[in-house]
Amino acid sequence: MDEIFFCKLEAEPLYGQALEMTQRLFEGDHSSVALSLNNLASLYKAQGRLSEAEPLYGQAFAMFEKTLGINHPSTQVARENLEKLRQQMRSPTLSPNGTKPPTRANSPLSQLVRKLRQLMGSIRRFLRSLLRRLGLI
Repeated sequence: MDEIFFCKLEAEPLYGQALEMTQRLFEGDHSSVALSLNNLASLYKAQGRLSEAEPLYGQAFAMFEKTLGINHPSTQVARENLEKLRQQMRSPTLSPNGTKPPTRANSPLSQLVRKLRQLMGSIRRFLRSLLRRLGLI
């Protein structure tokens, strides 16, 4: 089996766990939840699962707009992500970043997996610290 297959297997559950953890930690609309939605949508886009990515990008954009305002950089990036995805859905010959397909398709996905592992480590440390401060562990 190739590296792309393993990267997809490793990344998706971790992105899903990150989203679930932020949703539990920050009830309702919160920029951290929006970021997790955006990250999962980015993974789906990288995997070519555009129809699954679109609603997540839409939710992330709406949540960023509600919590941070329309002019915040995170809101603007989320809007651009949604617009680029919709453009790609209209022109399926484009790669996830809107250009011709890369020669090494595993490179962007490998980078996502590395970033996800770093993010998950940070989230775990943060949650552990929070639970300790609350006296729960």
